Amino acid sequence: MIKELTPAQIAKFPEYVDKFLKLGLSTRPMTEELKADVRQNMADVYRAGGLQPPKFYIFLDSPLACLYGFAYFEALVKVLKLPQVGNQVGNQVGNQVASQVRSQVASQVRSQVASQVAIQVESQVASQVWSQVGSQVWSQVWSQLNNFCWGSHNSGWFSWFAYFLDEKLVKNCEDIKPLIDLCGKCSFYLPYKDVVFVSANPIEIKMVNGRLHSTTQCSWSYSDGFCGYSLDGIAIPENCLKIIKGEFPPENALKITNVEHRLVTIKYVGPERLLKHLDSKSISAKGTEYVLHELTLEGTRCKMLEMQNPSEPKRHYEFVPPEIETVNQALAWRIGWKNFKEPVAKA
Repeated sequence: MIKELTPAQIAKFPEYVDKFLKLGLSTRPMTEELKADVRQNMADVYRAGGLQPPKFYIFLDSPLACLYGFAYFEALVKVLKLPQVGNQVGNQVGNQVASQVRSQVASQVRSQVASQVAIQVESQVASQVWSQVGSQVWSQVWSQLNNFCWGSHNSGWFSWFAYFLDEKLVKNCEDIKPLIDLCGKCSFYLPYKDVVFVSANPIEIKMVNGRLHSTTQCSWSYSDGFCGYSLDGIAIPENCLKIIKGEFPPENALKITNVEHRLVTIKYVGPERLLKHLDSKSISAKGTEYVLHELTLEGTRCKMLEMQNPSEPKRHYEFVPPEIETVNQALAWRIGWKNFKEPVAKA
C-alpha cells in the first residue's frame, strides 16, 4: 500500500488540475469524428457496467434536447409497435454504467493507497477542478435536469482517478478509463438499455475569477438556446439581468423575493442608480467623504449613509436608523457612540 507520495509525484498535481479544468469547461463541438469517439467510449462504458452496448446512439444539442428526444423516441417506438425496443427504452441504466463503476473503482483505489494519500490528491487536484467545474457550471445545469450521467461535469472526480491510474500508483482499476475518456467530449448523457442520448458540450461558458458570471448575457449556453444566467457564481433568473441592463426599473431589484438574488442584483445595479429612482435627497454631508441620503423605500422614508472607502476608490452604502438627521449622528451610531468626536488624526 502506498502510504506517502514523493515530491516528484506531488509536483504532477498542477498538470492534472489544468488538464481536467480544460476538459470540464470544454466547448468542443460535436463533429462526426467526435461522435465516433463517443460511440466507442460509450460502448466501453456499457461493457464496464456489465451491459451490452446500446443499439441506438442519439446525439442532440443540449441536455434539455435529450429529455425531449427521449420523450419523442419513446412515443415513436410505441407508434411503430417495436415491443422489443419499447420494453427497454424506459430501463434507465445510469447506475450501472456510471455510478456503480465509479464506486467500485474508488473502493479499489482506496484499498491500494493510504487514506491520507487519497485525501491529499482529492484536496489538491479533484477539489480544485470541482470548485470551478462541478460546483459552478454543471451544478447549475444539473438543477434543471434529472436522470443524467455526467460527462464533462465529472471532471473533478475523473482527475482523481486519472492521477492514480496514469501515474501507475494503482492496479486493476481500468474499468473507469472509458468514463474518463468521455470527459470533455460530451456534457451529459442519458443512458438506457438499448439507447443512449448524448448531449453536446455548451458552445460558451463565461467565467470571471473562477465563477460563472455575465452582466449582459447567458453565462452558459448550448447551440439550441438552452442556457442559464449567473452573477458571481450565483444562478439567477433572467429578470435579474434585465434589471441590471436597464430593461426593467432599478427599484425592481428591491422586490426580488430570493435574498441571494436580490443582493447580487442590487450589487450590479449599483446604489447610485437605485438612489436616483427612489425619490432620494441629500440631507447632510461631510465634505465629499460622507453623504446622508433620505429616500422612500416601499412607501417608507429611510436613511442611507454614503461613505468613501479611505483605502480604495470605492464608495459604500449602509442603511442607518430613520431618526438620524446628520452625518455625525450616523457615524456615531455606526461605532456605538452617543455623540461623534472628530479623530485627532486619520489612520
